[in-house]
Amino acid sequence: MKKIIVFISLFLALSAPTGLLAQIAESADLATITFVKDSIELNPEKLYFNVIKIKNNTNATLPVTLVVTLPQEWKTMTTVPSTLEIAAGKTKPVPLRINIPKTTPAGKPYTISAEVYNASNTLIDKAITHCIMEVNRNWTMDIDEPSVYFQPESVQAPFSFSIENKGNVEENYKLTYKESEELKLPTGAKKPPEKLTVAPQSDTTLNLLVNCNRYFLITPFSDAMLSVSAATDMDLKEKNIRFIRLPGEYDNLSNAKILPLNIIGTKTRMYNTLSVPITTTFFRGRIPVKKDQFMVYRLYSRNIFDINDFWSDNDIELYYSTKHFEGGFGSSGSFLGKNLYVRNSFYGDLEQRLGDYNNIYLFANKSLLEKSYSVAAGHELTTQVFSMMNSGAYSDNSLVDARTRSLRNVSSLTFAPRNTVSYQGLYYETMANSENSIDAINYEHKVNYRGRISDVVTLNAYNEYRLLDTEIREQYSNTARGSAGVRLGKKGFMVSGIYANSKKEQLQKSDGSSDYEIVSEQATAQLSLPSIRKTRIITGVTYKNLTQDASGNNVWQSDEYNYFLKANSYGTRMQYRAEVTIGIRDALHSGYVLDRAFHKSATATLKRKLGLSGEYSLNLNYSDGVITGTNWGQSLEEKFSASAAYKQYLYKKMLALNVTGAYDHSTLRSDAMVLNTALEGTLKNNLELILKSSFRSNTDAILSFTSIEATISKGFDINRKKANYYDFVVVCFKDLNGNGKYDSREPGIENIQVSLQLLQEDESFTKAGQAVKFKNAALLSGKSGTVTCTYMPAGEYELQLLPLSDLKGFFNFSGSAQQINLNKNTKHYVPYIQAARIYGMIDIQKSNFSQTGIIDIANIRVTATDDQGNTFTVLTDKMGYYTLYVPKNRNYKVSINNIMGSKFQLEQNNIPVSMKDKAKESVNFIFKEKKRKINFSRG
Repeated sequence: MKKIIVFISLFLALSAPTGLLAQIAESADLATITFVKDSIELNPEKLYFNVIKIKNNTNATLPVTLVVTLPQEWKTMTTVPSTLEIAAGKTKPVPLRINIPKTTPAGKPYTISAEVYNASNTLIDKAITHCIMEVNRNWTMDIDEPSVYFQPESVQAPFSFSIENKGNVEENYKLTYKESEELKLPTGAKKPPEKLTVAPQSDTTLNLLVNCNRYFLITPFSDAMLSVSAATDMDLKEKNIRFIRLPGEYDNLSNAKILPLNIIGTKTRMYNTLSVPITTTFFRGRIPVKKDQFMVYRLYSRNIFDINDFWSDNDIELYYSTKHFEGGFGSSGSFLGKNLYVRNSFYGDLEQRLGDYNNIYLFANKSLLEKSYSVAAGHELTTQVFSMMNSGAYSDNSLVDARTRSLRNVSSLTFAPRNTVSYQGLYYETMANSENSIDAINYEHKVNYRGRISDVVTLNAYNEYRLLDTEIREQYSNTARGSAGVRLGKKGFMVSGIYANSKKEQLQKSDGSSDYEIVSEQATAQLSLPSIRKTRIITGVTYKNLTQDASGNNVWQSDEYNYFLKANSYGTRMQYRAEVTIGIRDALHSGYVLDRAFHKSATATLKRKLGLSGEYSLNLNYSDGVITGTNWGQSLEEKFSASAAYKQYLYKKMLALNVTGAYDHSTLRSDAMVLNTALEGTLKNNLELILKSSFRSNTDAILSFTSIEATISKGFDINRKKANYYDFVVVCFKDLNGNGKYDSREPGIENIQVSLQLLQEDESFTKAGQAVKFKNAALLSGKSGTVTCTYMPAGEYELQLLPLSDLKGFFNFSGSAQQINLNKNTKHYVPYIQAARIYGMIDIQKSNFSQTGIIDIANIRVTATDDQGNTFTVLTDKMGYYTLYVPKNRNYKVSINNIMGSKFQLEQNNIPVSMKDKAKESVNFIFKEKKRKINFSRG
């Protein structure tokens, strides 16, 4: 028990003299003390109010000492007088206002006692009252970060949630977690708890981990959900957390630079086998006329030093282009039908939208040099689940004296979520008048189905059929393929099967005999194992039956059994991919005995990125005992091939050096070695340079050659107004000295997600008649703390900064959301300053006879101002407490808004505080109520 004013008197009752005991007995009649309110039941959020009455039972003024004893951590809001003088026969009231902590548990009585002593510290009288706390059950559950990010190289992601018990009784919670297929909760020591107990007026934060399901380590997921629920015997609350795997790139490479509209250049290529270089020139581009309307031109000369015929050796185009129409002079062709391409022709191509679901297409062209022409028309219907396009075309080609009619259909239907079937069909016939030409009818179709049943079963079916019918022969081919896969559990096991059947045949119409017939049947069963250290393993067996009949007398039949093992590895920190395949085949043949019955094969590929500056790749292939051709004496082949490539950016990433090399060996063909080198890129002022060299060495000397190629071109604009683009660099760093400026030795901060959203583009885009194309960027800072965004459209941006790792006491005091005006190449520094803590409370001291009721001391603004005028503010909580985080190593003046009115006086404001080499400092604000006199003579 805690006493506000402590007066201790030691009485040894057993050794006290008889006279002293009589004196104590007489003192008990001097005065009586009582509480106005006896035992009460009270809500802990309410203010306790009571009145102590002290009655003088004598005929003279009585000086007494008052001692009030409260439960631990309870405190009075007004000063309780320690000494009192009570007039003869009068009663003295003493108001008692008590602030009860919210942490006071319910369910048991709490005692408040008052004692009065005479001048010789002898107890006169004692009064006791009881207070019982009402039961208040109230709790909340919050997710600290609703979106959690997997780092590029990490297989684990941290997440946390908090439970705050705002009541006054202990709460027991049952915790449950529901993960999606991309996530897996850990087991063992890191298993998340299933039960939790939180004391009254306390909060608990659980910092947990979730693993990426091994199946998705090679197949990165975009986002996944984890559901967390907490339940008591009376209430249930549930929250969702979204998990996102971050990319491993640190640049906005997807926002491509806008190229100039016009290019002029020349290209020269020289071979060691030719004495004259081959030189071409080109001049192409677009001239803006109105918004989204251009005049397009193109001039391409194949060899300016040796032009035999202007129209055959050159291409010339000049046409008008809008969103819906394109037409003029040039080489033209339409996607609505085959055989419509005509060089040096007048043409028109129209696409017009009708309503929300329909499009119509019209096309026509006419050659200038001959009588050739083409026409086509089509209609497209598009809804959310169904699309269909039908078109017809006709062409007359005078060069081969042939006419072609065609019909085309493209349809797609989504009949269930994630289930789609599509069809492509084409029919065309050609009629020729010349003696050597042959009329033909062609038909082909492709049917494809892709779908899923639940989240674990995938299906795929495919069929392709082709038919060519002429007066002399008939050719057809039919291929069918089906596959199904089932994922077993959430650990990444996948069982799948593939079946394929194909048949090709050519018949002579004169006698109905078959030129050839090839029938192939193949079945594969495979098992995908869970990723082991970011490596996916697939193993299985393939059976293949092949029958080939040439002219009815050369039958080759084989059965092959292929056992294979594939391993695919992926790493984000190293930015590499690797794949290894090993297989063994056992082949049985009819009509011939092979020297070797086994076919061995192995492949290996590796690709590694060198940051943003380059990459290299390596590919190896080996096989022995490959069945090729129909020559029985040379039906087996041993092959080995190796290739490597290297790419490196140079000169501020404007140029790229590409080097590729390959070696090819075969027992049935000539060996070859190839080396290619290229230096290419765009320099300043849109000057493009390409230098290439090729070397090929072959055991067959005729196929060996060396070539050198050089291309130089210049991009420019005609009648095009300029829009402004700039580079933007964000540097997040630890401001160790707290000056808000970047110094050379201050380290960068990695794992800061920098998000950029374009709010308003610069007026230069409107003047240039251009629409801004910018994908909102969400990039991750590297070890240097830098994020680089290249070629950004000028304008107003919102910059958001989100730390994805523990910064260990460093804070961004500039704000997580900032407005950036990008009007030049900009490097934006974001200081993260180590925080110090200024904390305290509001202490309201009322006078003894105050009539002021309950005062709301929540949401009062507390401000700390440093030497440079920067301010940091916070609001008080319901109990009047506050915590203010400010940068270290600065001097501050801490002030508070005085909202208490004229009845209260603030003891001190603008309190100076120095946080030099300090982590925390306490500052309290004391409000004293001005005294007022009250006459209790009639009490």
